[in-house]
Amino acid sequence: MYDLPPLDARAATIRSLLEPLAVDTTRPNNALEAETSLLVLKLCLQLIDDKSADRSAIWVEFGALLEKAKGLGEFDAERLVKMIEVASPIAGADPEYGKLIEQMADFVSARTGETEGALILLKRAQSLDFDKNFEMIRLLGKATLGLAASANSYSRAMRKALPMLTDWPMDKFKVYPPKQQRPIVKLVDLPGRTDSEQSSIKIGEMPTDHRSYGVRSIIDIRAWDQAEWKGAAYTQFREDYPPALALLFQNEDGARRIFSGWKERFGAHDKNDEIYIGIARHISAENPYHYGLIVTSERPKDEDRDASQLLTFSTRSLTMEAQTDTHLNRFLGSFARFEAYFLLPATVDGKGAPHFLTDLAILKHKLTVKESSEVGDNDLEAILLPKNRPRHERD
Repeated sequence: MYDLPPLDARAATIRSLLEPLAVDTTRPNNALEAETSLLVLKLCLQLIDDKSADRSAIWVEFGALLEKAKGLGEFDAERLVKMIEVASPIAGADPEYGKLIEQMADFVSARTGETEGALILLKRAQSLDFDKNFEMIRLLGKATLGLAASANSYSRAMRKALPMLTDWPMDKFKVYPPKQQRPIVKLVDLPGRTDSEQSSIKIGEMPTDHRSYGVRSIIDIRAWDQAEWKGAAYTQFREDYPPALALLFQNEDGARRIFSGWKERFGAHDKNDEIYIGIARHISAENPYHYGLIVTSERPKDEDRDASQLLTFSTRSLTMEAQTDTHLNRFLGSFARFEAYFLLPATVDGKGAPHFLTDLAILKHKLTVKESSEVGDNDLEAILLPKNRPRHERD
């Protein structure tokens, strides 16, 4: 039985052999092969040291190798492609890995044909959980374009007919057990008071019965206090993606509590616009780029509410002391084009760029934007106006 040297020592030995080859410009194919081996070694060591670490940067490095391979027609990229593909379970839903897969699909399409590139996108779509349905549909759409050129090519490559919904592995579907039926509570009228007395509220009076109040809230007060909301940021991760509005928080745990709660209640797509986002622009004459942002619950439609109840809303609002309206205008322009945007949290420490928590993004379609002069006393955005600013009732 042999005593092997420590892992770090063995890795150092391998690096010492590969690094000179990787910088040898006289043999570019061998150099790229050595770079590939060094990057695979780096990934393996990362997995051993910390399996939960953020590996976004290493997918960018793999992308750089693909760029180099594009200019080397004699380079055998099969090993590089396979290494990227087998890393899928490790990468999960990492956005940088998603970009790498699409880059690799374009690379393979150029080298071996559109069908093979489309198959890479198809495999990626099948590997995603169904809660990533937006990304899954987008990838399937791109794969379909490549496969549509030749169904026979697909059959030859995969040795089976084009896939149908029934071909999807059943273990990808999630099963949700039915919730237990809630107990039915029967209301009992208190002596001396009738239902009409209990529900009657006169104009100008506050109700005295708790049943005359209705509460709508998407605000987890403790989570918001923990998160420490600091501002907003706007970005667009890709040209073919809707833009993103990020709420900036100081504390990541609190931010995750807020958005995890929303995703649990409303899903990754807020189809019914339960989360109300409102913006009031030009709220300060002295600072024309300042604007206010409010986060609260969507008001119920008249036919869905009890007219006898006084509704109360929990809100969070903040004045954005912007020095320019460039970023906001760019976001609003892109929102008008897509008629959708992603709402997600991001964290800031005051030292660098925001850290976007893309795994908690929620797709939305409704955004209310008003000039301060358009805000009426009964509008949700009224809370954003300075107290000394004249307001008016809207018709």
